[in-house]
Amino acid sequence: MATVAPSDAPALPSEAQALVSKLSAPMKAAAEKKKVKVRMTVYDSKNKELWYDEVDGTPAMMKGIAAGKAYSYLHGEKLKDPGQCDLMCNIMLPWACGCKKGVNVQGTVGIELPGTDAACICVNGCPKAHDDLIIVEEALAAAGFAKKGTGVWATGGAPPAAEMSR
Repeated sequence: MATVAPSDAPALPSEAQALVSKLSAPMKAAAEKKKVKVRMTVYDSKNKELWYDEVDGTPAMMKGIAAGKAYSYLHGEKLKDPGQCDLMCNIMLPWACGCKKGVNVQGTVGIELPGTDAACICVNGCPKAHDDLIIVEEALAAAGFAKKGTGVWATGGAPPAAEMSR
């Protein structure tokens, strides 16, 4: 599948589109290593989907879960790496029945894209939330993004000295 802007989203500026298009191949390669079907989605500060891509065969329900994960990130909820019981009983079921708006599990990080209101990027679909986080961070790093001291990923500049390996 090609990288896609949702039909109701405005087109990304060319520089931002060029940056997100670099994310697809490393995301899919990382997912293949873990043998998972995942979706990668960029959201703006109002939790509106700006762009996505996914591994072929990713279940359609991942779109809603991605929005829930972004909601939790944007509202400052603690993002967990829960076990299966905690995930299903305390996070997914309340979200699915509408008792909870967010899906507060790992896999969403802040992002800056030039000329946009992009606020976060989410990977979802792995059975373990920490694997979603690994995939999104690997894809961002491979595409030339670096984590700033604020924890937000952006292009240009070196990471803080404390985060550099020597």
